[in-house]
Amino acid sequence: MSTLDPRRSGRRLLRLAMLLVLAIAFVPQTVLAQDDIGVTSGVNTITGEALLDEDLQQGFSQTFALLMDATFLLDAEGTPLPYESQISTGLVIDGENASFEMALPMAPKGQPFDVVTGETGDEYPQVYFVSMVANIAGGPLLDPIDFLYGPAIFHQSLFVGEGDNIDGRMVVFADREGIEFPSEAGDDGSPLTGDDPTRELRPGWTVVDFSSERYRFIRSESVEVPFPEGDLGPIDYSGLGWTEAFDALVDDLSWQYPFYELKDVDLDALVETYRPLVEQAEEAEDGEAYRLAIYRFAREFHDGHVSSSRPPEWTDENYLGGFGFQVGQADDGTVWVISVAEDGPAAAEGIAVGDEVTAWNGTPIGEAIDETRLMRGSSSEHEAEQNRARLLTRGPVGSEVVVSIDDVDGQARDVELTAVEDRSGMTEAMNTQDGPDRAAQPIITEVLPSGVGYLRITGFYTNVTTFTEAWEQAFLTFDGLEVDRLIIDVRGNGGGYGLLSQFAASTFNQEPFTWADIYVPDAPGEEFVYGNETIIEVSPTQFEGEVVVLINSGCYSACESFSSAMGEIDSDRITIVGDRPTAGVYASVESWSLPDDVRFNASSTYAEVDGEIYLEGVGYPPDVLVPITGESLTSPEDEVLQAGEAILLDGADEVPVEGTPEAEPEPED
Repeated sequence: MSTLDPRRSGRRLLRLAMLLVLAIAFVPQTVLAQDDIGVTSGVNTITGEALLDEDLQQGFSQTFALLMDATFLLDAEGTPLPYESQISTGLVIDGENASFEMALPMAPKGQPFDVVTGETGDEYPQVYFVSMVANIAGGPLLDPIDFLYGPAIFHQSLFVGEGDNIDGRMVVFADREGIEFPSEAGDDGSPLTGDDPTRELRPGWTVVDFSSERYRFIRSESVEVPFPEGDLGPIDYSGLGWTEAFDALVDDLSWQYPFYELKDVDLDALVETYRPLVEQAEEAEDGEAYRLAIYRFAREFHDGHVSSSRPPEWTDENYLGGFGFQVGQADDGTVWVISVAEDGPAAAEGIAVGDEVTAWNGTPIGEAIDETRLMRGSSSEHEAEQNRARLLTRGPVGSEVVVSIDDVDGQARDVELTAVEDRSGMTEAMNTQDGPDRAAQPIITEVLPSGVGYLRITGFYTNVTTFTEAWEQAFLTFDGLEVDRLIIDVRGNGGGYGLLSQFAASTFNQEPFTWADIYVPDAPGEEFVYGNETIIEVSPTQFEGEVVVLINSGCYSACESFSSAMGEIDSDRITIVGDRPTAGVYASVESWSLPDDVRFNASSTYAEVDGEIYLEGVGYPPDVLVPITGESLTSPEDEVLQAGEAILLDGADEVPVEGTPEAEPEPED
């Protein structure tokens, strides 16, 4: 959610605003005698390296090292770095290792300022820190689009710990003699405050190292600048034993997971159930049993963000078989055949789209769907019921079922079916209903025959530069075609980077507004603490026409932040239309690498509005609720799209949703 962390707000990504804006009066002190380390006339080159995991490299392809002028952090409005002060170089990528070598200019153009008071003036040095940062907008320099939600900083050369203790290195420039800089913490014990002793900088570039009590001033010709914050990939327990890794994961979850009370999850009880299964699997060296134990443990959280690697053998044993058709459930509880696989068992028995299914092995169809086991956690009941319906027609290869139907001709009959191997059908059942083609580009545009513009956002988990450039191009095209009415379709959008959802929403509001307050885990034994408020800014790219946003229960996470932000923009020209609220799966996600290539994911932050947890378990409701009926389920027409188009063309009255389904616990296995 946080735009600084592409997927996980909070963990170890501190921007230096908390460090440098210390408004304490400057008190000159006696210059301490301290020899520079190195004998050159100043630093000419800085080098460094850090890890960028594969996920970050795929999502943020245009990463580089930036010598960041620290003065921009003094501006509460987030004014971008002036172009003339930007000093950057590319990264050399070798696997997950990223390294750089940067030549320093003889006359940099940053703003001289005092790191203690924040005052600017020629009597102070220029102050920089080194970041590995992503280019969001795709231009040759960081521009206003990159700074709309703060640059995506993956590593930085300074770290602020408990008590405002500083570790790492700054790079400072003095253009003449007589310019001073703090040399150690003063009597108050806090660095960069008014009682700090100072020393005179030599002209040129100096690297200041804060890792010792008395700061080191390094003047070697080439200086390495480490990144004390380390790897931003998953928390790595892959080198531990299975039980040891499970215990470490549980210790982390005990304080990093935010929804125990909301979802009525008893972690201690879960550990009592699943730890023995992990121990038994480890003793037997049974990798499938180990994976299954972790997988089932994850599902117990009833959270769409809590998941683990699916055990392949177990998955095939339980879901590889298909009966050759899919069903959908209408608002009134009736269940209808919505697709039939050609040459599958159902087609061979004459089952057709439009047949009503009334029973499953003699069990009333509604009860049968309610009893269907989910493959993954669902945060809300309205999203879970859609997934259960899609999984009803999956089972072990060779399993048999008696399906009771009322066919399209009004004839009631029972049909015996045997499941056959159907891997593509299993994959389809795992995906979200009405989701986009998995090979689709992140943004798809067209102009409908009515003249209404159509833009589909297939996902926010994509290369960010590809997304922002495609977004800009889409609205340039719409402007050239004089499109003044637009449908934005986010149905089946599985979420992704929060910064992209906020970036997209900022095209439609004319004034910044607070979307939600974000809370992050603090430390073991501590409560979640206020992290930051998410502000929907105003993008230079603006669309001022009427907009309809299409949603469904397949809109997850970052998609929900986009949909709700659009719904909360103070404008009567934006209407949210859908047949269900969004999925109710909203949080930032932490990841763990466990032994045997098991990846575990879990929610790690939460959003709050008016003192209440926002979206999680409930979702965002549409302004106009389109009923799900047997006719809409079986018709080739897209009734939600038609309803949205009618609003834009006819000014149809909005029909408010009467209520949003509350989250309910899932059935036991």
